[in-house]
Parts: sequence; structure tokens; C-alpha cells
Amino acid sequence: MIDAETPRPGPEPLVMTDLDADPHRIADVRGVLSRWLSDGAVEPDRVPDVVLAVYEAMANVVEHAYTSTSHRGVFDLRAEHSRDTGRVEIVVRDHGAWQSSEPGPLRGRGLPLIETLSDDVTVTSAASGTEVIMRWDRGDAVGARGAQRSRDLVD
Repeated sequence: MIDAETPRPGPEPLVMTDLDADPHRIADVRGVLSRWLSDGAVEPDRVPDVVLAVYEAMANVVEHAYTSTSHRGVFDLRAEHSRDTGRVEIVVRDHGAWQSSEPGPLRGRGLPLIETLSDDVTVTSAASGTEVIMRWDRGDAVGARGAQRSRDLVD
């Protein structure tokens, strides 16, 4: 019997490397991630929150990581679901140099959105690139909180 204390089985890790840091490509990755999440990684009502947070991290790569270079920008995405704890961890890593955008009324909201939609976030920047690690705890323990947080953002 499976109850609320039993971790749900989840999908195998999702690993995608050398993805083009391009707006069209991140839309494709968002679809792949959504299908992976729907395969049991998180509760169905949390899928939109997770997808939006990861999409914001990928959009930051497109907008900030490769603006000072003419080299092809790439990023990696790794998503893992722990069958033992039910925790999902998704890492978005670029290999560029972070550049800030011009200030504006719609700027500077990506990271706060990621922090609001995730249970835990770690951002690490180095000369070799930036890594955003987002984590979500088991859905039955925090799913209502995540759903409430995304409703608060819309209201």
C-alpha cells in the first residue's frame, strides 16, 4: 500500500547538455521538462510552478550569460528525482560570463520569481559560468504552499 509517507516512484534523471542559449530552444526544453515532471517527479499541481521557475533560469541564460561574446552560447540542464526523499533537484548551468541588463520596470524579477516558486535555490557564479540549483520537496508536504505562492504572484 502507498500512503502519504511513501515516496512516489519517479522518472530517471533528465540530462541535457550543450543546449543552444536561444529563446526558441528553451521553449522546446520547457516541453521536455514538463513531460518529465508529469511522469511522477512532482505532484501534478506543482508542475506549472517548477516549469516556470526553470524557464526563468533558462531565460536568464539567454539574456545574461553570453551578451559579451560572439561565441555560441550553450547551457546544460540536469533534473533528478530522489525516490528516497521525493525531492526534485533541477540544475541550469551556463558557461558564459554574467552581464547585467539595463534597468527597467520589468527587469530584475526572474530570480525572485524562481525563489518564490522553489522550495530552495542556490545560485553560484564563477569565471566558468553560472549555476542555478532549484529544489522542490515532496509535493504532498508542500504542494499547497507552492500553489498558493503562484496564485499570490498573479493576484
